[in-house]
Amino acid sequence: MPTIFHSTVVFAVSLAIATATNATSFDILAVEANEGDSSGGHLAIRFDDQVFHYQHYGPGLLQLRRDRWDDFRYRYSDLGNRGIRIVEVASDDDEVDELRDRLASELFAQRRQLALLEAAADTTQLLDRLPGENALEIEIPAAGFFDTPPDLQPVRRPGCAALAEVRDRVRAHFGANALAREAARIDGRIRALSPTEHQVDSRTDYPRGLAFSESLRQAAELRVAIEILSRAPCLRTELLRPSATDSLSAAQRRTLAQYIDDIGSRLVDLFASPREDRGGAMLVAMARLGALGESLAANRLLVVDALPDDADEIDPTSGRVREPVLRALLEQASRDADEAQQELFAAARPLERLLTQVEAATSRHYELTNGVRSGTPIRVRSGPLIPSRAATWSGLPKPRPPAGVLAQWQARAVEAEAHALQRMQALWRYDLIASNCASEIIEQLPRRPESLRGRLLELFAFIPAVADDVVGESYTVVSTSRIAPFRERYLERESRTRGSIKVALRESNRLTSRLYGDWGASDDSLFLFFPPRSALLRPLAGAGNLGVTVAATIGSVPAAINGDFEPIRAAARGAVFSIPELFFVPIRKGSFEYVPANERF
Repeated sequence: MPTIFHSTVVFAVSLAIATATNATSFDILAVEANEGDSSGGHLAIRFDDQVFHYQHYGPGLLQLRRDRWDDFRYRYSDLGNRGIRIVEVASDDDEVDELRDRLASELFAQRRQLALLEAAADTTQLLDRLPGENALEIEIPAAGFFDTPPDLQPVRRPGCAALAEVRDRVRAHFGANALAREAARIDGRIRALSPTEHQVDSRTDYPRGLAFSESLRQAAELRVAIEILSRAPCLRTELLRPSATDSLSAAQRRTLAQYIDDIGSRLVDLFASPREDRGGAMLVAMARLGALGESLAANRLLVVDALPDDADEIDPTSGRVREPVLRALLEQASRDADEAQQELFAAARPLERLLTQVEAATSRHYELTNGVRSGTPIRVRSGPLIPSRAATWSGLPKPRPPAGVLAQWQARAVEAEAHALQRMQALWRYDLIASNCASEIIEQLPRRPESLRGRLLELFAFIPAVADDVVGESYTVVSTSRIAPFRERYLERESRTRGSIKVALRESNRLTSRLYGDWGASDDSLFLFFPPRSALLRPLAGAGNLGVTVAATIGSVPAAINGDFEPIRAAARGAVFSIPELFFVPIRKGSFEYVPANERF
């Protein structure tokens, strides 16, 4: 779990890159309907490779997201099987820059506001625990790669010397008691902590300081990092993940030795840094240092498990994940791990980015390989991964409020938690009509429609298809294009080689569909027929789907009585999405668990 400082720096750098160039146009992306998230359609704004869009986020909030264009397209056009209409809109560079900067500012501010909301609830819980504990127990990210007291001992075995060498360098540079002095300083800081109040007044406003729970956890991270460095233990070997390489070459050993030296120097610098948020970075660096030392001892590249504690799990024996999907995921994971390792060893100098890639790719490959072979649950998590295995540490010092003050702290914390939620609901409230993914995008645009038709359309801008037209009333449309959904692209390609009638009949239903049989999503609602291209035939498919789902709903009642509600939920959802087909409107089109790389847009 990255520290607040790490997340802020990453975002600031990416924001600087995003705003480095001027542009005279932007794209409105209108995503077609399908079951699942944003079933009525979706709207987004694209600036080159970056896509901004809003999503429903509990409890009843809108969350602003920024995705890479390739990731957005894969999620909606490929996995979601939705067409995407791209409307290129002309504007002057000042307007485009202003729009992009405003969205980026809101994104940054909302992340801190959401963190403040979470921290407010955390503060309430921590303060409630203070009276009954002589010392605190806190979960520390990335500390789980080592044992916790009283088991945290300086075990000696080949490969564990690197961390002890760093400890000795710290003592040589800053004095024999440097680690003890720093531990005592942090203990004093924790005992002196007191709650602070934060106010958020607008969407772009955010608290500059840390909440009480954030400050306490940040100090606890640093305190644990100092304790681990002072004891210099070995890693928990069960959390190491082996690469596919059997043995290291002499050149690869030299590369790893250079990484060890580089990380060791960075740890010495981190110890000397005045930043109070350096604890998380130190813990990750020490875990990596230990893994690389173990690699040299084993003569095989080993990395720490990069998957988080709360990773999702896939049961490969449940039948809910199709065999072709597992096979494709494993093949892709193997390629990713090989490519990441090759890039790591080909680098002219140590780069943390490359080591992070190897950790993520190797961890994913290990999980899939182990799960497919043994049938054990496969832990998965999309997006970037940074080692964050947590451990609960006891015996940490706790804040010491003056006599009679703790009750006041607790009362104010409850009020602050309620106020933070109220402010978030006021600023980011989700409403199906007044404030959704489409209406918020239209609201962000610097121009409003001037024509009567445009103003009338704006009243219905909560409908993504209508919001798309509102843009045309306010701006000059340079061009329009459409990315066809995955299934449509597949049908067109197959029809050219195998005959359109044969392919259409085979792919018309989920029972005989080769495409859906291999890659279809297991959590789709129940249906039999895909909506046909011919609008005249669509009600017939809808009637067939409705009949199947009604029968399935009735047949699922006994299972529901016995506590298994999934079949009846899927059947009921299928009936809901079948009704629009009776009126010539296709919403449900089927979605996919995975799309092979050669099939992607």
